[in-house]
Amino acid sequence: MTGDLLAMFQAIENRRVACLLDGDFDAVAGMLADTLIFGHSTGLVDDKASLLASYRSGGVQYLSIDSRLAQAVRLAEHVVLTSGRIAIRAVVNGTEGAFGGQFMAVWRRDDDAWVLQALQATNAR
Repeated sequence: MTGDLLAMFQAIENRRVACLLDGDFDAVAGMLADTLIFGHSTGLVDDKASLLASYRSGGVQYLSIDSRLAQAVRLAEHVVLTSGRIAIRAVVNGTEGAFGGQFMAVWRRDDDAWVLQALQATNAR
């Protein structure tokens, strides 16, 4: 069951990443809880509106994202905690850079879909 859960959430994460790379921020919006808390490795914290505004501003253009889950744990019937590593190449305000680290995410079942409720990323030091 744990392997099935991990595979299911890796597929959900792969879809989120593909939408970010394609610039399909409307699809990304549908994957985010309205009460999202998104903690970046820099210490910046976004809610759903500010995260989507940041994506849509064009200040960050994702070149590649490699997000690999290491764990998926069911905390309650409709709540799953995932953790893993992420490596990102992006152009940020005109400068290309590489970023990465570990992250922990909370997914919540909302009607017929899983939505990202919270994410906290760390630097890869």
